[in-house]
Amino acid sequence: MNGAYGVPGSVETEYPENSLDDLRYGFRVSTYVAKMMLYFSYFHTQNYTPSSELTLINPFSYNIKLVYPDEDIFGFSMNSELPKGLLRAEAIWIPNRTFSVWDPDDADKIDKRDYIKYMAAYDVTFFFQWNKSAPLNITLEHVGEYYPDNDHILYFGGVVSERQYTYSPAINMSARMSFRNRWDAMQIVSYLPKDASGLTISQVTYKPIWMNNAWQFTLQYIRVFSDEYTKGLGPLEQKDQVVFTTQYNFSM
Repeated sequence: MNGAYGVPGSVETEYPENSLDDLRYGFRVSTYVAKMMLYFSYFHTQNYTPSSELTLINPFSYNIKLVYPDEDIFGFSMNSELPKGLLRAEAIWIPNRTFSVWDPDDADKIDKRDYIKYMAAYDVTFFFQWNKSAPLNITLEHVGEYYPDNDHILYFGGVVSERQYTYSPAINMSARMSFRNRWDAMQIVSYLPKDASGLTISQVTYKPIWMNNAWQFTLQYIRVFSDEYTKGLGPLEQKDQVVFTTQYNFSM
């Protein structure tokens, strides 16, 4: 909370009730058109992240109520096989989604705005004569968030908050390949153009022949990069990680 609105007093939470008014429901339909699978969906639910509703007690203090507002989610997805690869796309539209806002003229500091998020991806597979046991799988992905009205909505990225971008894109790529059914190598790259930040994940997995492939050893190197310390993934820029995982699978 921002001290400019006074000193916080009591904090209470208003959970969705176990009633027909707060019932979650939805449906999905699909069809095949021009070599494309199309899906349309609708889902009525509550936002799992609470919004802070403020009530002024006096000029110097306020009470906070955490509420889980209703949401109507309209979705669309498609996939289509190309001569080389697979094209996928998804999108959701949430009309009148509840956001916490820092508008001096808004008494309870929450407002309803439209929200749109989409994803487009291309999957392609390559085979090589020197590695016939497994292909090289590559995925290129673009994700975007759009706020038609972003006034007084804050974006909590990095170590400081600032005005939410109207449009926030992300570009992702992954490549994966196996060798002799024992070694598995994967590379992931994600970039946030607005914040000029991103991360890379390099992973190698080995499955020895012992005990019918029950053992699995994975080594990961996670690197974060950013142009500015205070934006996007900037605070994690000096926090590179090396992760080693040992896994044993068994059935009873």
